[in-house]
Amino acid sequence: MVGSVINCKRCNKIFQKVTANEHCPACIRLEEEEVTKLYRRLQKSSADGGITIDELSVELEISVETIERYYLEGKLTTGVMFLKTACQGCGAIIREIQRKGRFCVTCSEETANKAGVEVKYMQTIQKEEEAERRRQEQLQLLKKNQPSKTQPRKFGFSRSGF
Repeated sequence: MVGSVINCKRCNKIFQKVTANEHCPACIRLEEEEVTKLYRRLQKSSADGGITIDELSVELEISVETIERYYLEGKLTTGVMFLKTACQGCGAIIREIQRKGRFCVTCSEETANKAGVEVKYMQTIQKEEEAERRRQEQLQLLKKNQPSKTQPRKFGFSRSGF
């Protein structure tokens, strides 16, 4: 409830809640600083092919749980492209590009196949939609260019007056 007095979820300090956030102003600032540090380190790791959560935790002295929470809340934005996490299925260390949710592409496809679901990649779907759009445009052009049966055909010359 907005305006109520609550304990901070992070430091347990009592504060007056004026937003939807359940952290005190000091902890909000601390989180923003941590997210900035994480984001910058993730960007630097691009040259190395990424970095794991454990490595980030040791290097920046931020708990693994906190980094995972920031990741799941979407606070790391484009920096997650360089974050290596473990696949929840097989445990392989994977980057964002190799991930489908919490699973690597292989585990995701295997799970879908077991469930009888067809897996389509976004690029394939987009190509199919583009091909269908072009086909529809061509059909519209053909319909437009065909003479209708109720209109008399017009030729460029007249037979009368010969």
